[in-house]
Amino acid sequence: MSRYKKLKKIASGGQAEVYRGKNVDTGAIVALKYLTSSFSSGRDGEVEEVEEARARFIREVKAQKSLRHPNIVPIYACAERAHKPWYAMPLAQDSLDDSFRSDRQSEEWVLDVIAQILDAIEYSHDRKVIHRDLKPSNILQIDGTWRVSDFGLCRFTDSDSAVLTRPKELFGTQFYSAPEQYDNAHDAGPPADIFSIGRILLQGLTWLPPTPYVSQHLASVREKFRPVLTKCLAEMPDSRYQRITDLRSALHSL
Repeated sequence: MSRYKKLKKIASGGQAEVYRGKNVDTGAIVALKYLTSSFSSGRDGEVEEVEEARARFIREVKAQKSLRHPNIVPIYACAERAHKPWYAMPLAQDSLDDSFRSDRQSEEWVLDVIAQILDAIEYSHDRKVIHRDLKPSNILQIDGTWRVSDFGLCRFTDSDSAVLTRPKELFGTQFYSAPEQYDNAHDAGPPADIFSIGRILLQGLTWLPPTPYVSQHLASVREKFRPVLTKCLAEMPDSRYQRITDLRSALHSL
């Protein structure tokens, strides 16, 4: 396996740290994602939380290794069983979250980004993987292509893997997660990801920060998009598009 060296920390989240790194053998610059020290070494009284964090990190590695698609971030190398688990991936030039914080882009630009997300998630769903944490910060631009990353909260629908969800606790990210992820995240299916894509699309069409008051933002969207967004963001999963191909067809029809 190629050897990798950390160069500089570039991001830090609740359970992971990302470093700019280098493939020592080839000199290629990459991103190295590590489980944070607190979750890799353990903390008194939080054994369950530590074990769950490690399990989610390993699940992320497993999912991204199995999903080989141009719009999904690949994994170059990994050490899942290391004392401090890590994996190497391409270094992103941008994230959709960064883009949303800069100058507004055209409607065509937004729809092109959404089309690439749809391609990635349709491929993922076809392989029985539900992402469950789609949000702008998890959509990365790498060499001019938008790619979905961070499958740590994903669900393998054809697996009997351990349940890593806690009842009555939000599983995912507020504003982008479907309502059912508060109560029954383990059974969340494709409509949960469709809800998240709807939220991202709404943000792209308005260029406004997310808010619980969706109706206010819908009012500022061009009328032709409102029925599609309303269906994506329906409270009940059965009222949304059931498949990515259905949402894609609805957007194409516009």
